[in-house]
This record gives sequence, structure tokens and C-alpha cells, in this order.
Amino acid sequence: MTVEIEIPAVRAGYAQREIRYLTSDDPVMRVVVGDEPASTEVRRSLLAYRYELRSQIDETLVTAFYEDQTGFFAYYTRAEPGLSVRAPSVIALADQARRGRASPLAIARAAYELTIDALVPARLGTPVTPEEALAAEYADDRGYAHLLVSVLRAAQIPARVVSGVLVGETVYPHLWVEFFVTGIGWVSADPSLGDGAIPAGFPSLADPRPFYFGNLDSRRITFSSGTAPISSDEPSTIQRSPDDALALAGVFVVTGDRIAVVETIWHRPVLLSLIAAD
Repeated sequence: MTVEIEIPAVRAGYAQREIRYLTSDDPVMRVVVGDEPASTEVRRSLLAYRYELRSQIDETLVTAFYEDQTGFFAYYTRAEPGLSVRAPSVIALADQARRGRASPLAIARAAYELTIDALVPARLGTPVTPEEALAAEYADDRGYAHLLVSVLRAAQIPARVVSGVLVGETVYPHLWVEFFVTGIGWVSADPSLGDGAIPAGFPSLADPRPFYFGNLDSRRITFSSGTAPISSDEPSTIQRSPDDALALAGVFVVTGDRIAVVETIWHRPVLLSLIAAD
């Protein structure tokens, strides 16, 4: 029998470049097991250059409308698991963000501010949906990111959750947000750090709130942008996504007929070294 697992991989982008794996760069692990319970462990080491991201956007270039004749607009404004796009409390925030504003950038900035005003940071692993977070008035980084994306999508701004890690005294799994502006592209926002939830050993800012709208620090590694569950035509497929920021892109497991349960655990990454550029 064969077990096939999709392993989270670091993604290249304009702020994250020259990714080089020190072991095999094949993201798929294939394990053959017998009738007895079996386990396996895969370790991958990599080098990557990460840059601080600062946006200087000319708002005169921002158009008030999106071209929705392709599937892009519908895809990134849809409801999906983990988001509460159609919840009344989320729609109310989206209406407030849109009120008196035509520019998608202005609407997104208002949604960012409203998200921060609605919540206070809570410990990691707080298991709340965006709707529950609004009712409780607190959330962890996952709750902040999912709420902001939900509000943006409800306001008809294409948005997605981004997963990765922050590098402070240790490595912290983390979620943040990207939203799309026509003529500009994907713009980053990190509402939980903007609300002051800065990890220990992380560079601090006098006022993180304005910085983390449109800008990002260099002390993070991106694993995936948006959720993209992987499907399989195999009749014996078991699909599951571990509740971990690194597995946001989706994990699939293809098993033989005699395997009933598969447990997938992603351990927190370990920082081998951190070298600051001059």
C-alpha cells in the first residue's frame, strides 16, 4: 500500500527569493507500509533570502472597479471554509468599510482598521471563526487574518489568507492577508501584528498599526497564499488538512483500501541560523 503526502513548501515571491533546498526539493513524500501501523518523518532544510516589503502606492492609479469577466474576481470573493463572508456581523463591517468610499484601497484600509478595532489579541490557537471572534472581541493571528479576509470579500475586494512563520526568539507559525488592487497587484496586511501582537524577540515598532497595512517586515517566511485543496480521483483517497498555518494550501493523502486512519503532523520549523544583510 502507498501513502502519498503533500509537504508544505516555501514559495518564492517578490519579497522572498533564491530559495535553495539543502535536501531533496521534491515536495511529495511516498511511503510504502504494510498491515501494521507505521510512521515516518521527513526533514527538509533550506536557505532563503527574505526582504522587508514597503509599498508606495499612487492612489490615482487605483481604479474603482474590477474586471469580473474572468473567474479571478469570483474566486477571491467567494465563501469558503474558515471564512464567514455571509455572516451578518461580517457584512455589517463590510458595509461600514464601503460607506462613502469608492477606491478598493480605501475600502481595504477601512476594513483593516475596523478589524483591529473589533478585536484584542489572544493566545495562539484560540479556536474561533470570524463570526465568533467578533462576538468574543478577541482572536489569535488566524482569527485576525480570517476576519479581515472575510470582511474584504464581503466588501467585494479580492483577498486571501497567507501562511508562514515569523522569526523571533523562536519560529512562530503565523497567518496574514493579501488583497488585490487592479493596476497594483497583491497588497499585504498583517492585522494581528498591526494590533500589537508582536512575538518575543521580534523587531518592534513605535506604531505598528500603519506599518502593517501595505508593508511587511523581513522576519517571516511565506509557505502559501490562499487555500488550494488538492483533489484526487483515487477512490481510496483520504483528504485532510492539519490545523496548522504551514498546511494552509491543503494536504491530501492517498491510501490503500486497508488504511482507515491517517494522522499528519507538521512540527514547528526550527531556525538553523539568521544572517542579517548589511
